[in-house]
Amino acid sequence: MSTAGSVHTATEGRDLPERRVTSLELFFDLVFAFALTQVTGFLADHLTWTGMLQGAALLMVLWWPWGGYVWLTNAVPAEEVIPVRLVILIAMAAMLVAAIAVPDPFGEYGVLFGSACFVVRLLHMVLFVLAIGSTPET
Repeated sequence: MSTAGSVHTATEGRDLPERRVTSLELFFDLVFAFALTQVTGFLADHLTWTGMLQGAALLMVLWWPWGGYVWLTNAVPAEEVIPVRLVILIAMAAMLVAAIAVPDPFGEYGVLFGSACFVVRLLHMVLFVLAIGSTPET
């Protein structure tokens, strides 16, 4: 029987393992941070309203996968499962390519930037499949 004012959580009575951020996840965060700092360089070179809109679009395109990977890598053991580690490393390489293409994503490096971002999103879906396993819960 519970007393008035006591709070029960869904995890009460269960010992959940403490999970710390891995070196791989931190390195991936650095790649995303580099990509986001490239946007500031882009904005410094494009001081117009159009440049501001393009910079906001770049920020959105780079921020969205970062948030997704942060959330998902908290749920998937990144350094314990080899396929997960490989997917994250390849996605990290693709994000680095996208970051390098940021100085001119609407011109000469547009196809490279778009292709790299596509690979990052595709690998995000692959990571989701690895996270849920082969049998979905019903």
